[in-house]
Amino acid sequence: MATNRRISEFPEIAGTTIDESDLLTLVHVFEVDPVLRNKKITFSGFRDYLNQYYVSSSDDVIINGNLTVAGTTNVTTITASDLATFSGVFVQNNLETLGTISGLTVTGDTGQFSNITGVSGIFTSSLSGETVTGTNANFTTGTFDTIVAGSYAVTGNLPVSGDLSVEGSGYFSSGVQITGTLSGTTITGSTAQFTQITGQSGVFTSQVSGVTITGTTIQASNLTGVSGTFTSRISGATITGDNVSAINITGISGVYTSVLSGATVTGSTGNFTNLNAYNITGFTNISGAFVRGTLGEFDVLEAVSGLFTTELSGLVVTGDTGSFTELTGVSGVFTSQVSGSTVTGDLAQFTTITGNTAGFTTVTGTTVTGTSVLGSVITGVTGVFTSELSGETITGTTANFTSGNFVDLLANNLSFGGSQTVSGDFTVISGLFVSGQSYFASGVSVTGDISGQTITGTTANFTSGNFVNLFANNLSFGGDQTISGNFTVLSGLFVSGQSYFASDISVTGDISGQTITGTTVNTTSLTGVNIIGTTLVSGSTVTGDAGQFGTLTGNTAGFTTVTGTTVTGTTANFVNVSGSTITGEIVNFTDITGSTLAITTPSGNTAAIVCSGVVSGGTGGFIIQGPLVILP
Repeated sequence: MATNRRISEFPEIAGTTIDESDLLTLVHVFEVDPVLRNKKITFSGFRDYLNQYYVSSSDDVIINGNLTVAGTTNVTTITASDLATFSGVFVQNNLETLGTISGLTVTGDTGQFSNITGVSGIFTSSLSGETVTGTNANFTTGTFDTIVAGSYAVTGNLPVSGDLSVEGSGYFSSGVQITGTLSGTTITGSTAQFTQITGQSGVFTSQVSGVTITGTTIQASNLTGVSGTFTSRISGATITGDNVSAINITGISGVYTSVLSGATVTGSTGNFTNLNAYNITGFTNISGAFVRGTLGEFDVLEAVSGLFTTELSGLVVTGDTGSFTELTGVSGVFTSQVSGSTVTGDLAQFTTITGNTAGFTTVTGTTVTGTSVLGSVITGVTGVFTSELSGETITGTTANFTSGNFVDLLANNLSFGGSQTVSGDFTVISGLFVSGQSYFASGVSVTGDISGQTITGTTANFTSGNFVNLFANNLSFGGDQTISGNFTVLSGLFVSGQSYFASDISVTGDISGQTITGTTVNTTSLTGVNIIGTTLVSGSTVTGDAGQFGTLTGNTAGFTTVTGTTVTGTTANFVNVSGSTITGEIVNFTDITGSTLAITTPSGNTAAIVCSGVVSGGTGGFIIQGPLVILP
């Protein structure tokens, strides 16, 4: 006969003697039926479960899916038929791959690759191969049979044991020493020192020098030498020298830096730095950078500038600029300007006055302009100030300001044309009328009414308002509110106190609250702690933890517990019916358990109790008090 024993009383079995078909018991917590929660599993099935999470340490491991290792894995050999990705791999001996090794950084002492491709590579010892290619190569030293490069730069010396062929241009920052011959179609350089130069032609941009330079034709911008012998002639745009001995000198012009002398020097034009003569007469025009003399009598004297140490006088003296210590005259007409440290006079008529400071008792004119005007009182019909107009008090009939900083701005009628920006506070004592749009960076405080076709803002605090349409992301009311028209909320409506609606409420989402009352509530789903319907609660399905109904009517009701003074119905199907006293005309039970079963004898030949199964009692048996009648 089987007996109940504790688990600690079970006999022990060794782990090596467990068979694949041996069983383990477990509780399947997600089983809906409590009777079916106890399950069994074989050790073969339990091993399949463990293989999902653990790898065996003795057998070969074949992974068909992905293997992710969060920590460190030490293995002897890894064979992968597909792509393997490692965040970091350290190989103690050798790493051999038949495919491709890639990574952000690949390091090692020695690498033998058929092909290496990467953005950059650092080789600390050496890099060798039959062909090494790349965009940029930085070598400290290297031995190459052949170098092919778009551009090749060497910071130090470059010894070449064989021939050096440069298909393009070559640039050397310092000297080039060649023991043999240097040849080329074009050879350029700042300085070249040759024992002998042989060529068809040569272009020397700076100079060519030597003990003796010979040639059929020399074209030089400047030719400098100790001496030169020209058998036929010497010509050029400019010929200079310390001493020229010539029987006849002919030229368009000549510049003599020291002295030009002769019994008679003639010419159409003579440009002299200094011309020393007792008398200079018969000239149509005398000009020079500086013409000096004790006395000069000219019909017309024209000069860029002139310095007169004693006096300059004439019936009319004109000039572009005159710098005088003192200028005295009956009248003067200055077509361009008159300037000085101090310009005084009884009456001055100027088209334009420019100066740092002007002290005028009175300044009048059709238009008076200036960079800065400081006056105790400025009076005019109109004034245009391009930069700034400031003063303790500025008054006028009409003021047109582009921008301004005002401590107090007082105006009977203040109008702005175009867009305006006010950086500080803007206080309007009476009405503010804006024909276009207005934007306020912070709060707008209005003691009276604010009206407009459209008023937008982040936060609006109104005591009361008449709105055709009121749109807000978050709309909050402080205190009691009355809305005379319809109230449409596109998202959520939250009321901290009580709300009263004169007519219907239509909500497309959810409506919630501590207490919601109304005459009629039509909703798809109604959920609450207490639902009280004074007249009627109806629906296709009404569910809840507890329901208190005066009268409950329906085709089907699924109750966990039904209580009441009287529960009536045509048909009731209960899994369990319990109570101190259960009465009814006809009761059909599968099982009846209780202390007392009272059956009123029906009229006629109808059976009071009908039992098609086994009727049993307590420990004392089945007790019937009174007569027992058994009918056929």
